[in-house]
Amino acid sequence: MQYPNIPLDPAATLFFKFHKGSTFSHSSQNKMQYPNIPLDPAALSHSCEDWAAWCVQSQSIVPDDDDDDDDDDDDDDDDDDDDDDNDDDDDALRRFGSCIRNNWLTEKTGEIKFDHNGEEHTVKWQQIRQLQKCEDGQLCTMSRLTYQAANPKPKERQRVETCLKVFCNETKEALIEHPELRKENVDGTVLFLEKVITFFKIMNVKSLHEDQKQNDPLRAAISSPHDKQLQILTDFAHFADKLKGFQGKRIKKLTIDIATAIHHTCLGVVEMTKSLLHENQFVLFGKFTTDPLAKAFGKLRQGSGGTYFINVQQIVEKVNMMKTKLALRMDLDISDLSTESSHVCEKCVVHWTHEMCEMVEELPNMEHSVEGDVKYSLVYIAGYVIRKDKEVVEDSCSYFEKFGTFTLPLRKGGLVQAGDSACQWTIFCYMMFQSVCEKVCRNSLSEIFMEISQCYKFKMDKHHCFALSNILFNNLCNITNLPSDKEPKQKVLKLS
Repeated sequence: MQYPNIPLDPAATLFFKFHKGSTFSHSSQNKMQYPNIPLDPAALSHSCEDWAAWCVQSQSIVPDDDDDDDDDDDDDDDDDDDDDDNDDDDDALRRFGSCIRNNWLTEKTGEIKFDHNGEEHTVKWQQIRQLQKCEDGQLCTMSRLTYQAANPKPKERQRVETCLKVFCNETKEALIEHPELRKENVDGTVLFLEKVITFFKIMNVKSLHEDQKQNDPLRAAISSPHDKQLQILTDFAHFADKLKGFQGKRIKKLTIDIATAIHHTCLGVVEMTKSLLHENQFVLFGKFTTDPLAKAFGKLRQGSGGTYFINVQQIVEKVNMMKTKLALRMDLDISDLSTESSHVCEKCVVHWTHEMCEMVEELPNMEHSVEGDVKYSLVYIAGYVIRKDKEVVEDSCSYFEKFGTFTLPLRKGGLVQAGDSACQWTIFCYMMFQSVCEKVCRNSLSEIFMEISQCYKFKMDKHHCFALSNILFNNLCNITNLPSDKEPKQKVLKLS
């Protein structure tokens, strides 16, 4: 009984009824879903004080003291990791997004209606599919939508990754700015996405200075009972409660279970946070998760032959194996190892053909062939490529003024306003890549991009070329290497 009796799956079983004198409790379903985590039937409820004590012990919150905070060590990551909201992090709280998405998707009409400031809005899943269809097959897109995200099969609906491609800032802004959707009334869908995205941001703060890194005040740690994040969570709880459908019928609403789970969890987290702040400096919502415990058990199960039910002896054997591997690594002689890239292939050498040379000369005349929505994405990519440049080159910004409305809401301080040289170079490289993508690798493609820069005097460096080639190759792989529809054999065996 060493494991604390904490909520294990908020999206499915956690219902907070947090008021003075009430307790946290588990539903009986937890025993079915997590058979390897011991639960004491005599202690299935814990008071707020017990929960707070466990949070302090697991370093979810920091007690008051006069010592300097050491959390800054985690802030050395690159400021430009924009996928944290997105990050494709399979956090338990983000499964709420999957539940909301599945309720929205499986509704008979694919619509959800809600009131906002006295006005009725409609959230339409068809608009998500329409946006994905407009961008289908394009190398550079405004949103992060894929065919699987817009049309998920029953198995794919269980994946958080497909959900986060819908509930992200890129998709929200693409609905607003995409030329093919400007005649559509997307206000309800955009407002709904914004509310869910804001909920994700607040509930997935895992470091103290994340708001400064991401230039987003909603990602700040909770340090006061009067912080606006707590009020936003309270409003979201009431918003979810109003979306509750009727028993047996769900006409453009959420199911009773999902709406109630969101409502109780949000209010419970708010009240729990206020209680914790009496004796602590701040609270990080992203630490309230069982993911580390689940990952540890996953490694132990895989190390024991993929057996789901493991015993103490198997755990001890696996730990001893991990210690042995660590010892072998410590004794490894690495003095003669090189850190340089060893990539060599037959495509590394650029073989310039007559057609390629002619295309480089005709790139300015071919620029009009690039579609408008692709240029929105390329201007965004140009800002990402030059984001680390210390010297700002004075340049006009006509491209950004025309195609930068999609980039502005997504900048978060990390991206810069790309000048015309960077934008035009990115567009030229994009056209060239479509012509030579099957004949080059990253090294040779970077050399071609460098030649384009020197030919038109764009003054781009080698690291710019590598960054752009990585992005284009990654996008090409995403649209050509579609995931297999074949069911894993292990999944079939479990369901049979």
